[in-house]
Formats: sequence, C-alpha cells, structure tokens
Amino acid sequence: LCRRCLQSPSRPVDCVLCPNKGGAFKQTDRNDWAHVVCALWIPEVRFANTVFLEPIDSIENITPARWKLTCYICKQKGVGACIQCHRNNCYTAFHVTCAQQAGLHMRMDTVRTGNESHPITVQKTAFCDAHSPPSHNVNNANTNESIESSPEKTREENRNKMKQARKMLAKKRTSVPVILIPTIPADKIQEIATLVNIQKKSQFLQRLVAYWTLKRQYRNGVPLLRRLQSQGQSHGGINSRSGIEGSPDTSELYQQLKYWQCLRQDLERARLLCELVRKREKYKSLQIKITEQIVMFELNPLAAAFVKLLDILESKDAAEIFLEPVDVSEVPDYTDIVKNPMDLSTMRSKIKSGAYTTFDKFEADFDLMIKNCLSYNNKDTIFYRAGIKMREIGHNLFKTARKELEDQGLIEVRKTDHTIIDEIDTEMKLILSEKVSEKTVTKLYILLEKANTIKSGLMRSKKSKNIKLEISKAKKIITKEITAKEALTATLNESSQSDGEALVVETKTPPCSPLKSANSSGSPSGVNRRTAVLFTRKAQAALKKPIELQSKDEISSVDVPIAPVATTTTKSPKRASRTKRNSSRKSTDHETPRLSTDKKSSPKKSDDNKKFEEIPDSFRVYRAQPNRDASDSDESNISYTETSCSSC
Repeated sequence: LCRRCLQSPSRPVDCVLCPNKGGAFKQTDRNDWAHVVCALWIPEVRFANTVFLEPIDSIENITPARWKLTCYICKQKGVGACIQCHRNNCYTAFHVTCAQQAGLHMRMDTVRTGNESHPITVQKTAFCDAHSPPSHNVNNANTNESIESSPEKTREENRNKMKQARKMLAKKRTSVPVILIPTIPADKIQEIATLVNIQKKSQFLQRLVAYWTLKRQYRNGVPLLRRLQSQGQSHGGINSRSGIEGSPDTSELYQQLKYWQCLRQDLERARLLCELVRKREKYKSLQIKITEQIVMFELNPLAAAFVKLLDILESKDAAEIFLEPVDVSEVPDYTDIVKNPMDLSTMRSKIKSGAYTTFDKFEADFDLMIKNCLSYNNKDTIFYRAGIKMREIGHNLFKTARKELEDQGLIEVRKTDHTIIDEIDTEMKLILSEKVSEKTVTKLYILLEKANTIKSGLMRSKKSKNIKLEISKAKKIITKEITAKEALTATLNESSQSDGEALVVETKTPPCSPLKSANSSGSPSGVNRRTAVLFTRKAQAALKKPIELQSKDEISSVDVPIAPVATTTTKSPKRASRTKRNSSRKSTDHETPRLSTDKKSSPKKSDDNKKFEEIPDSFRVYRAQPNRDASDSDESNISYTETSCSSC
C-alpha cells in the first residue's frame, strides 16, 4: 500500500501544490499532502529523504509570485503552485499535473560535472504547447497524418488538445469517484451462516451484508479489517477463489510480497554499498589532495603561505580591479607610464612556478602593483581609492603573515634599527680593540654594508659616517707602516752598499793619505797616543756637519771616514822643524791629485774627496817628510807604499 492508503484510506486527500486529485501522494513536514511529481518539478520544494522521497519540505520557500500564477490549462488562479515554460521570454504558467494530463513536453536529464566526487544533478525542462520541440509533436502525431504541416494547423491542433484536457480535468474534479466494492456470493453467505446458531439468522445476515457494503463504500473500498485475507489464509480458512469475488489469491499475494521484500532488501544493500564506495573514493581523493599539499608544503613551505595570503587578497578585491592584467587595448598609454605591470593573477602564476624564494619578493610585487595603480590613476578616480584601500588591507595582512612565519621559523626575524645599531656598536668595539691590519678594513666594510640596512635615514647616515672615518684612519695607519717598512729596507740596502764602497776606497788609499797604513806598526811622525784620539774625534765631528744637511736617503748612502786609533804603543819621533812640516804639506798637496786619480773605481769618490778637502788643516793628520832623519826612532825611514788604509 502507498503512504496515502496507509495513513488515510477512507478519507480523500488534496494536493497543496495543484488542484487535481488522484496519483501518488506523500506527506509534507506540516502533515499536509502533495503529489510526488509536483514536488519533483517545483524548484523550491525538496525531499528530506531522497531514497524514500518523503517527507516533502521547503514548501514555505516557494515565492509568493508562484502562488499567484494562473494555469493556462485549468484556468484556475491562486490554486497551487505553477511552473513556467522553459523557453526564454515565455511566461506561460501551468500546474504539473495539468501539464501531464495535457501531454506537454516535460523532460528530465541527468547532468554529470567534471568532478566525479560531486553528486549527479538533474536538469528539468518543461515547455508549453506553443514551444514544444518538433520531435515531441512528431512522436505524438498519428501515423495516418502527414508529418509536415503548416504552423496554423499545428497551432489549431494544440488549441483543441488544450480544450480537451481542460474538459477532462473539470470532469474529474466534479465527478464522484467510482469505488469498486466487492460482492459476496450467495453460497458464501450460506456457508458463513452455517457457522453460527442464532435466532432470525437470515434477517441478521442480510442486515450485516448491507452494513458491510455501506462501510466499504464509505471507506472508498478499503477493507474494514486490515490484512483480513492474509489472516484467513494463515488460519487455513476459506479458499480465496471460492470467497469474495474479484479478490486476488492470498498465497500469490504473499509470495509476491516476499519476493518484493527480498528484492527491496537486495537493492537497499546494493545502494548502501554504492554509497559506501562513493564515500570511500571521495575520502581517498581528499586524502590524495591533502598528501599532495603536505609534500608541496615540505618542499616549499612558503608557497602555501603565499597562496593562502593571495586568496585573502583576492577576496578583499570585490570589484576585481587587481585580479587580471590591465588590457592595453583599452588603455593604450598604460605601458608608457607603468614599466613593470603587476596583478594578482601574475603573482599566482609566479607562486606556482616557484619564483618567490623569499617573503620580501612577494611583498615587493604587491607593493609594485599598488604603486602602479596609484601612479597611473588620478586621486578622484575609483581605482585610486581602491588602491589606497587595498594598500591598507595588504599592509595589515602582510604584517600578520610575516609574524606567523617568523614564529614558525620559516623566515628570519626582521631586525629593528635599534637592534642593528647595538650589534654594530658591539662589533665596532671588538674591531677597534684589535691591531690594525687589512682584516680590520675588511671587517669595517662589512659593518658599513650592515649599517646601510638601517631604515632610518638619520641613523643610517650617522653610523655610515663613523664607520667610513674609522676606515680612513685604518688605511692611513696601514700606509704609514708600509712606508716605514720600505724606508727601513731601503736604508739597510743602501748601508750595505756604502760599506762595500768604503772598503773599496780603503784598499786604494794613496801613499800621501793622511791615515796611516794598517800594515805599519808605528804611528805617523808627530802623532802619538794622546793626539791620535783627539784628531780622530775632531775629524768625526767635522764630517758630521755636512752630513746632517743632506736628506735621509743621502745619509744612508754616505760612508763617513773615521781616523784610525793606534792600537800599538810606539815611540814618538822627534818633532821636525817648521820648514820640514811645510815641505810635508807641499808633498801632501802634490799627492792629493794622486789619491783622486786612484779612486776612480768608486762611485762615491768625488763626494769623499770633497768631504776630505773640507776638513781644516788643523785637523789633518800630521805627516812627516819621507826623507826626514830621525836618529832615535826606528820609524824614521818609513817608506810610503800603496797599502790599504786601516781605518778609513
């Protein structure tokens, strides 16, 4: 039995969605009744359980305009809810059951979306008689009539069809429903009468049959006792074939009922299995997507944060101003002002390609997009105001996202100006405490680069100036050290060269040299142990005066001649006469050119001669005449030969 026969077998029910009676009814969530077909075709109505198609709900969501439509078939207004023709610009309304009775074109098609996890949707299309597809008219045409007909003839046929449907519906509404009440044969009544023994049995049975007939008619043919036939069969009662005329066989009905129950159970199990498989595949697809997201997050954790942040920015752009690139065909001069265009779709494509390796690059592209918008548009335009609004929203979003990523350790914590300055000061103290070298300059340059990252212009310039000053000081100190090392090296080299030249000069001292040969054991005449030291000190003092006037380089190249000090104790000779000393002076003057000619091999010869000539006569070493006679001295007959000077 259907739901209507089970709930209201004896009382007729009315559909709240149409004026027609009969058909498959289901109860609504408000204990009303409605046709199943009406609930299927009206868009706002739903089924709470799509498997059993009951109860019907969401009737209150039907718009008031739909309740006020007039059905063009039954001509009733404000009765039930109508649907309209699917053709554009056609507003013809009709009830669902009226359209079925009139034979209008009504079709349901299943639509599958691209994703298999989504449920299958049903597309419903219904047309009026004027806009029914040609295929529908061909299928409904008689075989004896020609398929090709004029539009006027087709219109006339549709008009007649609507008239017939209208008359049929009116007749059904006004006519009394025919109720088929089964009758009991006379032999069956006699058989029942034999089972009881009462007075006036025949009159009682006649009145009982009349009551039973009226009661069945009042209940629209529904039996007075539910399952009466099944109970009689189970108790081994009267054969149904010999019982009430027109009733089916009880055993056959029971077998069919069992068969349909088993079939329903099998179908229900199959449906549950299909539903479980669908859910399993849905969850499996979801698991694969989540696994893919996890792997991508492990490979590039910033990309997931960028996508999430970009989705929020796109949701804030309700007018979709920044969603797509600017169309150059609409704005020809855009590329003249904006050299680097940027938009949200371009940023998304760069995220997919992995172009953003740092958070700063992603934020820089967003700032570039806002900058392009503000630079191209005027302040009184909607685009400029949208750019200002997006800049404020984006600033807060980027600030929050940066803080979250820093807390998660995905990006480095951005240092403030005070933190950078404190680090620079600490490193500066450590660098200045060390010895100045090339590494010191390198460290100072690194500090200078770090100081350039300070955002505050005043603090950045101040720190940069201090670091540059320290760099210049360090460079000066290094330059002085290098110069001093080079000078010391040059001095040592020149002193070694001058010592070698002095040795060459000493080996070529002439016989008339004021210094005595180192090979002779005696001292020159007129010079003893007392005067030798005096003359030597005076000669050194005289040689120092012209040397101090020269530069440092000349000092290193000049070899100062020092008079030798006699190491052997000899007997001092007698002083010669004044004439002899004068003659010895003359001989010395004659011998001086000889000394200069013998020293041509030395490069410093001329300078040494000049220095020697600048010595006063009083400081010269006394020389006796070579032929001086000294009776008491063993050194009177000293012959001057070309020997090397002992101390020069």
